[in-house]
Amino acid sequence: MELHTDRLVIRNAEIIDAPFFLKLMNTETWIEHIGDRSIHDHKDAINYIESSLITSHQQNGFALHVMTLNKAPIGICGLIKRDYLEYPDLGFALLPEYTGNGFIQEAGTAVLHSAFEKSGISKVFAITSQENHRSQATLMSLGFEELNPIKTPDNQEVLLFEKQKK
Repeated sequence: MELHTDRLVIRNAEIIDAPFFLKLMNTETWIEHIGDRSIHDHKDAINYIESSLITSHQQNGFALHVMTLNKAPIGICGLIKRDYLEYPDLGFALLPEYTGNGFIQEAGTAVLHSAFEKSGISKVFAITSQENHRSQATLMSLGFEELNPIKTPDNQEVLLFEKQKK
């Protein structure tokens, strides 16, 4: 899969993206809002790409994708299959130096359009921590509506959002 926006190319993750994933998944904002995924070296990053992203794309037809700006990876945006949600979940994250420039809005719009128009998905969920006000604002600007909070399998309470195909 490859999507193009005015500024970004959104593409499938590849093994060569391991250094980028290692950097992204160890940023302060990732750890604070998403959590420590135990990606602490190059081998861990490769394993994550293979076992989570490539496998998800093969099994579900969707996954998190790498957002690139001038061919350089700057973030991720895509759909995640969570066992406790009926519909795919929109996920996104950026390297801190790229926040505040509308990249998530741009990538999210492209990913949602592809999901609804090309993949036949009728509804997309999104979850975020109650403290992550920036993600909440992004979801609202993408047209998501906030639902009741839910508990994840690890007993964490998160905010649940949904967007339906129009």
